Amino acid sequence: MQMETFVLEEKNFGEAQQAYNTYPQVEQRYNEKLNEYRSSFNDLNIKNLADIKVEDMRRVDVLADETESAQQTCFELKNILLGKIDELVLDAKQKDDDIGKISKEMSDELGLDHGRLIMDEAQNLKEKGDIIKALDQAYMARESFTSLLAEIRERWASTHQKRIYGLMVGMEIIE
Repeated sequence: MQMETFVLEEKNFGEAQQAYNTYPQVEQRYNEKLNEYRSSFNDLNIKNLADIKVEDMRRVDVLADETESAQQTCFELKNILLGKIDELVLDAKQKDDDIGKISKEMSDELGLDHGRLIMDEAQNLKEKGDIIKALDQAYMARESFTSLLAEIRERWASTHQKRIYGLMVGMEIIE
């Protein structure tokens, strides 16, 4: 029987990887555009309407369009990331359930509570809107449960190898 080895690799979010890589910059760009748009409009809004130049009006119109476009991109990326968080948390919960079905004693011994705390933190961060940190925590929770499952499988295999060996020795069937 071949034992599993578990190696924590660099985070790979699959289809959500590009969204993960670009979301912080897109969100920052959106906030900058929104501030510029708001400031430009407020500067014109304090003037007498008759004194506002057409060029200034066009500039604010362009800023409005750019801000709305940046907001739309931000929403699209955020939805991708929220979906990935949900996927990772669901996978972590399934692994948590699987671990609980295997052995209560072994799962407690391996620190199952740590993975649960990380998973809860991911949910809390998601609710607070801290998408990138929530995604990182959800990924860590899933990896924690994946690691625990690998450890449990290794222990399970080792236990049965020892039992089989004991049975063979007891019957003097050693090859």
